[in-house]
Amino acid sequence: MADVVIFLGYGISLPHTQQTTTELPVWGQTGIASASTYGTLNTYGNLGSYSSTTTYSPTYGITGYSPLILSRTIYTRFVSLDALDVKAFLATKKPVQDWVTTVRSRGEIADLRYIFPYLVAEMEQYLGTNTGRAVKVIIHQDDKTAVQLKMPSAPSY
Repeated sequence: MADVVIFLGYGISLPHTQQTTTELPVWGQTGIASASTYGTLNTYGNLGSYSSTTTYSPTYGITGYSPLILSRTIYTRFVSLDALDVKAFLATKKPVQDWVTTVRSRGEIADLRYIFPYLVAEMEQYLGTNTGRAVKVIIHQDDKTAVQLKMPSAPSY
C-alpha cells in the first residue's frame, strides 16, 4: 500500500490587461549656444548705412516629456501537487496533508502546453519539503529540466 497519495491541480486565469505608463523625452531646441553678426557699413560723406546678418547656433536637449501607455495581456498559471498521508487517512477518515507544493507564474502565454514544463521544472526542487514561506524563482526559456520535460513537436503532414 502506498504511504502517500498525490493530487495534481493546474489551471490558468482569465486574461487580465496590464497597463504601464512611461514617459518618453521630447527632443528639441533648448536655447542658443552662440550668435555671430556680420555686417557692412556704407558711408556717403557724413551719412552712412549699416546692414547686418546674425547667425544663431542653437542648443538641443530635452524640452519635455510625452506619456506612452503600454498594454499587455497577462495570465496567471499554476500547478499544485498535494500529498496526503494514506495511513493517517485510513486511521482517522480525515485527510492529513503531508506536504503541498504550488507554483504560480504570470506572463503573456496562455497555452498551458507550453508553460507547464517550466512550472514543473521549478517545482521539482521543493517537492516534499516545507520552505515555510513563498519562494521566488526565475526560470529561463532554455532551462535544461524544462526543455527535457517538453513534449516533442507534433509531426507535420
